[in-house]
Amino acid sequence: MKVGIVLYFCNYFGGAERRLLRIYNRLADNIQIDLIVRGGNKKQFKKSAELADVNLDNFTNIIFTGGRIKTLLCIKRENYSTIQIFDKSRFNIYLLRFCKMISVKTICTFADFHDSYGLINKKAKSILERQVKLIDKIDVLYPRGKIFFEQLSGKANVYITPGTFTDLDLFYPKEKKNIMIFAAARLELEKNPWLIINACKLCCEEIRKNKYQIWIMGCGYEEERIRNYIIKNKLDDIIIMKGYQKTSDILPFARVFFAVGKMENYPSQSQAEATASGCYIISTNVADSKLMVSDKFSVLIEDKASALSHEIINYILGSEEEKKQYIKAAREFALEKFNIKRSIEYFGKMIM
Repeated sequence: MKVGIVLYFCNYFGGAERRLLRIYNRLADNIQIDLIVRGGNKKQFKKSAELADVNLDNFTNIIFTGGRIKTLLCIKRENYSTIQIFDKSRFNIYLLRFCKMISVKTICTFADFHDSYGLINKKAKSILERQVKLIDKIDVLYPRGKIFFEQLSGKANVYITPGTFTDLDLFYPKEKKNIMIFAAARLELEKNPWLIINACKLCCEEIRKNKYQIWIMGCGYEEERIRNYIIKNKLDDIIIMKGYQKTSDILPFARVFFAVGKMENYPSQSQAEATASGCYIISTNVADSKLMVSDKFSVLIEDKASALSHEIINYILGSEEEKKQYIKAAREFALEKFNIKRSIEYFGKMIM
């Protein structure tokens, strides 16, 4: 058996890429697995992998193809039994057709919330429909997306990723500092960074008085607008823009993690890392977000700045004993729920 993973790389890894690369790197202990990188350059790729805490040491080969044709030629030359791809694209349709011509099995993981819930326009849906009809096995991150993909593909070849996981030896509680974290690889509107900003405006004096800081990790999209707004509103002493950072250097020291997506927080890789690090989780109560939390170390809120501000103050004013219990409960939850073993077994069966 020989497996190839085709990854389109663009500057940094999102949660889905981090999750899948960690799984396949572990599977590569016993199976010949190549990572085929389309786009980007070697130097940036290696730097981003390090920042994302992604270990690639077990992959048999890491092949940088650059262009589309070279990617297809690589698949034919290396004689793979199975190819793993991500999400929808016109190129993926060509790749899937090519794989059918040369009798290579295909798996596609869909990590985009909009695709999984059918929240896309007609043009995008047409591309998605053409693609899913060509895939041998469809892996969906979101449980609610299973029915949609089965209807679209017309086949019972849709499987649900068994939750999320993290490296429990890398992410664990360390001596806590008065830091609250919002982390998203891409600072886009649906990740809801503006909820953090608006909530902090409401309780900035309480944050200052108790010597807390809110760190925003991520880049792109809303980054410049947020930076300018923070400076203009004199919030830059309590809200710190950290850019794209190595989360294992920060989350173990943080007290609170904000999971405030507008439509979904499940199955957030950063949230799993934060939970394993003993963070208190403040999460918007949307879609399947409740599957990632327990009331022993977290709270679900409405998507309102006033609700978030209220919970920030509640946490800050809580007793040290309560905060110690949150750390303990979060770690115990992560040890039970966020182990990589189930995911390795799941993808091990998928590639057979």
